[in-house]
Amino acid sequence: MTDRTGKRGDERLLFHLSDIHFGLVDERAIEWVASEIERCRPDAVAITGDLTMRARHREFAAACHWIQALDVPVTVEIGNHDMPYFNLIERFFAPYRRFRAIEGLIEREIDLPGIAIVPLKTAVRAQPRFNWSKGWVSRSALKKSVLPSAAMAGPKMPSSWCRTGCASISAPESGSVAASCGRRGRH
Repeated sequence: MTDRTGKRGDERLLFHLSDIHFGLVDERAIEWVASEIERCRPDAVAITGDLTMRARHREFAAACHWIQALDVPVTVEIGNHDMPYFNLIERFFAPYRRFRAIEGLIEREIDLPGIAIVPLKTAVRAQPRFNWSKGWVSRSALKKSVLPSAAMAGPKMPSSWCRTGCASISAPESGSVAASCGRRGRH
């Protein structure tokens, strides 16, 4: 039996967006993504990093406005482009201040029947290497997300958890809007 979106009762539809880059965003592409979210009504949308191009206030305002208009559960993970570039004091002492409008969505865990979206933070204020653009998984990030999730899964981690974990940290290298949806049912 399917519902109005064509999903069977045991299926979950997820959208994964990454590298949207408000400030350099393709307006037609982002409008299309919003219309697909409205049309498909996914169970959740995971936005993983680089909402902005240069972490400017106007870019955050546009990103937050767009995200708040989505009428589905959303989780947002910060990317390296979302850390303030030009204001080092803010970068080190209040790096997420510009996300106040969507603060409750940052690193939000979304639990759905049969699957959970658990963010893994890889953007950091500074790193012990020259190229800060590459992600860095800290021990505290692992403790906060991956380890508790693995413990909840028990000795036999379901394949749906593994597939979701991999999808949530994948990102296209093109720097353009990417939307991927996957259906996952019981086997």
